[in-house]
Amino acid sequence: MSIKVHQEINNIRNSIKKETERSINVETAIISGINTELIRANGIESGIISDINNESSRAQGIESGLQTEINNIKAITGSNNIFSILKTTMDIPNSFNLYSRFDSIIKTSPYINYIHPDINNGGVNTGFICQTNGYYKIEYVFNAMCLSFPDRVCWYTRIMINNNSIGQRSFIYTRANNDMYVQHGSAGSSIIHYCNQNDYIQLLTLVAKNSKFFNDDFIGLRGDIGSNIIITYLGL
Repeated sequence: MSIKVHQEINNIRNSIKKETERSINVETAIISGINTELIRANGIESGIISDINNESSRAQGIESGLQTEINNIKAITGSNNIFSILKTTMDIPNSFNLYSRFDSIIKTSPYINYIHPDINNGGVNTGFICQTNGYYKIEYVFNAMCLSFPDRVCWYTRIMINNNSIGQRSFIYTRANNDMYVQHGSAGSSIIHYCNQNDYIQLLTLVAKNSKFFNDDFIGLRGDIGSNIIITYLGL
């Protein structure tokens, strides 16, 4: 074999080697690029998953907040929160106090129990007993009747909680009986007040007979029928 032919063969071998090395380098670069893209894709996927988890947590927080609002609205508007009771008989106290007694329940509620108070003295843990902590709206109408007292009477009614006045009050003015002037009177009021479980609510009336002092007896006077109370639990 001539020297020239031998050189040609070596040149061909070198070209093949170079092309092989170039192919290997290209393949290595491609693999490296693919790995880089895979790493970047994994990072993007991890970021997306993190964003999804964050949004899921935020959505759960919003859902929890909405549920709280829904529960609060239910507490405000639910019919089970309303207690209503009416008086169908007259109260005839023999003292200087009239603690109204009610006898006809119109609407029950799990938030209020009713126990008849002593008409003259009220009594601990009688009247309307709160069954849970929270705000209560207390509304009442008190009806007065001057049966036989022949002069002016001012009636002073207020809500008592645990035998303490909470500042709300209403007044009625009657004068003698129907043979002369005005025998009947009516007044009402309402208040929203925070009560604790087992607090007791009562309706107390005092009278001033032809006087400015509310320290007279109820001789000739009556707590009239039709008086009523509505108590609504409003929630925490």
